[in-house]
Amino acid sequence: MNTRMSLLLAMLVAWSTSALRADTPASTSTTTVTVVEIGSPDARAQVPAAPPEPAEPSAPPAAATSASPDPVAPSVPEAPKVDPAEPASTAKAEPPPVPAVPSEPSADAAAPQRETSSTASTSRRTKRQPEKPPLVAFNRDITLRADDHRAAVVVIGGSATVEGKVDEAVVAIGGDVIARGPVGDAVVAILGNVTLDATAVQAMAVGGGVELGPKADVREVVAIGGPIEKDENARVSGSVAEVAFADAMPDYSGLRAWVRHAFFLGRPLAFHPDLVWAWMIAMVVLGLYILIALLFPRPVSACVETLEQRPGGTLLAALLAGLLSPVLMVLLSITVVGPVVFMGAMLLALLVGKTALLAWVGRRTLGGITLGTSSRTVAAVALGGGIVALLYTVPFLGAFLWHLSLGLGFGLASYTALRALRSSNGATAASAPSAGGSAGFAAPAPSAAAVSDAAAPSPSGGLSPDGSATAGPPVVPPSGAAALVLAVPSALPRAGFWLRMLALAIDALIVLVVSSAFYAQPELSLVLLAGYGAVMWRFRGTTIGGIVFGIKVVRLDDRPVDWPTATVRALASFLSLFAAGLGFLWIIWDPERQAWHDKIAGTVVVRVPRGVSLV
Repeated sequence: MNTRMSLLLAMLVAWSTSALRADTPASTSTTTVTVVEIGSPDARAQVPAAPPEPAEPSAPPAAATSASPDPVAPSVPEAPKVDPAEPASTAKAEPPPVPAVPSEPSADAAAPQRETSSTASTSRRTKRQPEKPPLVAFNRDITLRADDHRAAVVVIGGSATVEGKVDEAVVAIGGDVIARGPVGDAVVAILGNVTLDATAVQAMAVGGGVELGPKADVREVVAIGGPIEKDENARVSGSVAEVAFADAMPDYSGLRAWVRHAFFLGRPLAFHPDLVWAWMIAMVVLGLYILIALLFPRPVSACVETLEQRPGGTLLAALLAGLLSPVLMVLLSITVVGPVVFMGAMLLALLVGKTALLAWVGRRTLGGITLGTSSRTVAAVALGGGIVALLYTVPFLGAFLWHLSLGLGFGLASYTALRALRSSNGATAASAPSAGGSAGFAAPAPSAAAVSDAAAPSPSGGLSPDGSATAGPPVVPPSGAAALVLAVPSALPRAGFWLRMLALAIDALIVLVVSSAFYAQPELSLVLLAGYGAVMWRFRGTTIGGIVFGIKVVRLDDRPVDWPTATVRALASFLSLFAAGLGFLWIIWDPERQAWHDKIAGTVVVRVPRGVSLV
């Protein structure tokens, strides 16, 4: 029924229009009427009106004549009074099959485009986004010029100065932020200060202060660790939160210099004018280690002996101590004082173990001097501390050594205490060195050739007429383990798989660090490692990793390692590696603990007893 009423109304309007224009026969324009039915938003139709007929200008429908006799002013409200039967027949007979005018749909189609103009603008902004990508920097300071426009600015390990426009946020970690251009979101500095002299949503400093200039217009200001300094013309429309630890803007230049030049480069120390405080802390800690060596020389010496005699056991103890310490802490948390006592014991073991590590480094540098007295132990700790401090400045290697020394020191002290406890109970007696070697080190008896060579008279002495040796300058021949190393080095105990792999890991790390410093290709690392090993085997019989763990490469015929032997062994190492590492795993079950490259070159890797220097 509603549709029929709408069609009737359209016909009435069309007829009235044609009647008004009946005096102008030349007018042949087509009128299109758009009717929208109320209550049905989707009901939208176009009913084209028929062109006026000159022969019948005043022949309106009967319903229209009865409803409105005046054709000039048709009354639309009178339409509902028409008999429902009449519109039905009229609606079926009157509407001509005239096609819609093509110009009207184009106008209607343009309307949705006007309604979605904001969406189109957003789409265009999204397409232009790659033209102003975010500015990201690491370990350096950056400046955004006044004519530059970026989506965001992020700096890690540096400061940011913003003169241009930023759509989103400006963030600096370990540096200051100076914003003089408009920022669409927040201005944040962590371990730094914020200076804002433009518009922004939020200004936040964690570990620093906030300074608002005369042109600052911000909604929220937060400062944790520093004060908030506000110009009288600055405008803050929201909240202000200040948790200050100082009255003035804090200066974190020293801390930021450590983050930039030490932390981000993987080292505890670095040579920089703003890092004097870090070196002072290192000197204080070294003084604490020297004091421990002065007060407790015997425990420190015992730890050094354990490290030299049982390096593999020390590493295993350090690993187990690191894994079991949290478990013991949880178990002891049932008591009240248990965790406190355990943490105190851990701290004491860490200090003593770290002191022993420094003493071991100093002792190795001084040619294996005997520790035990306070003066020698202090000298070894001081020298070892200086060497370790210099190693701490090497990028990435310094952080590795620092973490390794902490875990190894704690494990060394714990392992030494356990051995001492077992020795006191009579389980083992390996704390004192034996006459022919170190404790716990079973050195085989010297061969007959070594004994005969040791018992031979010195060339400096003469013989009497009766054949007896004359009195000359006393020459003490080497005895025990030292004589065995000089005479029959292949008779020494063989080094195990894990000991050799740890030494190889240290050598590989050293080669990797050095090659990275010279920007060498990663593919050359294995070649450089093989060349490094060949050179070290030729001149020293061992490598730096071998010196650390007291192992040495010797020939089965007890002759010195020459260039052909070292070269063949280095090249054959690739065979052991490329065969899925089977050549190295062969050490585990081989009776002589030989790898494939050892068998090819005719060498073995032996453990050198204490007292024999490999440097």
